[in-house]
Amino acid sequence: MCVFLSSFQAWQDEHRALLLEAKKEEPALSPRVIDKIVGNIHGDPKFHTSYMIRAEIGNSGAPSVAYKWELVFDGHSDVRCDRARIPEPLTLGRDNKPPYIFHSNEALYEKVETEPIRQGAQVRGLLWFWCTAEPNVLRDATGALRFLDVNGKTWSAPILAGPFEETDQYYPGISEKSKP
Repeated sequence: MCVFLSSFQAWQDEHRALLLEAKKEEPALSPRVIDKIVGNIHGDPKFHTSYMIRAEIGNSGAPSVAYKWELVFDGHSDVRCDRARIPEPLTLGRDNKPPYIFHSNEALYEKVETEPIRQGAQVRGLLWFWCTAEPNVLRDATGALRFLDVNGKTWSAPILAGPFEETDQYYPGISEKSKP
């Protein structure tokens, strides 16, 4: 009996070590939506809403790319959001405030789709989508920003209803929100 128990214990220790080693080869991504800007798109019959997300992804595991971005909203399965390329520069007007000015080199998908996020790194950037629903519907909707890692695992970050608090806080990796 003692031989059996000691053999089992040795197998269990080896199995745990293999699991730990395998985990080191897995990405451990932690995405977060920092804030969002929701507005109208004028002149396009299909898309009605511009949905800009400021986000970050940390990685405490193996290096990984992030790709196949999608935006989904709870209770709105009919809403389609297509990722849009950020032009140089992108100016989004605001009522009685200075416009937002964004740059193409701030696009998160450009930073992480071809260059892996290394272990211990955190990458910030912008994601721009054009959506088929009206802005007032999406501004008050909850949902998720989703993407895949190098192994095809889905990761997501929640999107909260309502406007995020706007601050002029500086986020390294993303330029200032607006310029007067």
